Amino acid sequence: MLNCRSDNKLFLCEQKHILTLIIVVLLLVSAAFADSMDSLHLLKISPQDERAVVKMEDGTKKIIKIGDVIGKNGKVIEITSGRVVIEEQIDGGSEIVIIRLEEGKQWTERISRLPDSKTLLYKAE
Repeated sequence: MLNCRSDNKLFLCEQKHILTLIIVVLLLVSAAFADSMDSLHLLKISPQDERAVVKMEDGTKKIIKIGDVIGKNGKVIEITSGRVVIEEQIDGGSEIVIIRLEEGKQWTERISRLPDSKTLLYKAE
């Protein structure tokens, strides 16, 4: 453990404390903005009917279909065998959330899509 009283180690000690503070802040921010999609639990998928039964964050069960709004900014865009795909609007773009269910196990994948940045044209002087 670093001794912060030593002049030689003071700089390293301050860096360690700053790094620890940054990590704690990032963890808190990511937890605060954690989306409700992560707390969805797929119970059953019916690909032929394009419907799925999900258990919501509050414990209620809901039958969802393509086009349904789910969560804060999500919209169900695909229900197939083994997965439900949700498009979610996020700051500065959208995110595709793929919730897979195979052999009773569920996992979530996220694909972020950000809008194309515009090239700024200027006249050099």
